[in-house]
Amino acid sequence: RDVIFLVEADEEAAQYNTTWLAQTHWSEMDAEFALNEGGWIIADDDGRVKYVSISTADKSSIAVLVTAKGTSTHSSMPRPDNPIFTLAKALTRLSTYEAPLQLTPETKQFLSVLAKTSAPPLSTYYQTLLTSHDTAAIAAADREISKDPLMHAIIRNTIAPVIVNGGFRSNVIPGSADVILNVRAIPGTDPKDVVADLEKVIADPNVSVRLANPSAGPSRANASPQDTELYKALARNAKATFPGAEVTPYLFQAGTDAGARRTRGVPVYGVY
Repeated sequence: RDVIFLVEADEEAAQYNTTWLAQTHWSEMDAEFALNEGGWIIADDDGRVKYVSISTADKSSIAVLVTAKGTSTHSSMPRPDNPIFTLAKALTRLSTYEAPLQLTPETKQFLSVLAKTSAPPLSTYYQTLLTSHDTAAIAAADREISKDPLMHAIIRNTIAPVIVNGGFRSNVIPGSADVILNVRAIPGTDPKDVVADLEKVIADPNVSVRLANPSAGPSRANASPQDTELYKALARNAKATFPGAEVTPYLFQAGTDAGARRTRGVPVYGVY
């Protein structure tokens, strides 16, 4: 096969990223399948590789704007509706909120491998998430597993305040204050549902929650299949390189350039 080597400089947010390239130069980057960043090769304390994960899907990024309204006045005469305090209370509620567990088929496969390759009690916690119907046991296992930020991120939607804006002079209480939340969402999540959930958590009529991009919809990028020649080759060679290691698909905890191809039906596999 031909090999197409694509490098671009504006992955995160700038104009000339891979999405733009796909819109303007698709014929030059169209391929049978693609390799990208993602996945992990994890070894134990003795250096033996326990598993190789190949990312077949990414979480999506949703920007949510939360705005608190109040009365703008001189700071020498504060009122109860100071929007900065109101926003702080909203953020405090969000800081203790955990979105419910959402296990994709790929995540279930990944947890199954972790259950086989981890020592107790972690192995038991992974198995509990996969098979238990005991709400209390699942919650306890979730708490233990989620002590690892990576594991916490791939089993639910996550919320992170990233930019706070409020105030313009040192002696003036502003009329509004806002924060941009970066929500990393499990594939298939509807951004409008995210807004509705956050509104319920904040539960304050003086705080509005809206999408930074009102037209945002669920990601159209499907998980890349495991029956292609490339995935089979990656799995076969991983096992040959690391005898005894498990190979598993994996939901990447962040977004990557893969979306530009996956939304057009090109399988993309993430490896490190």
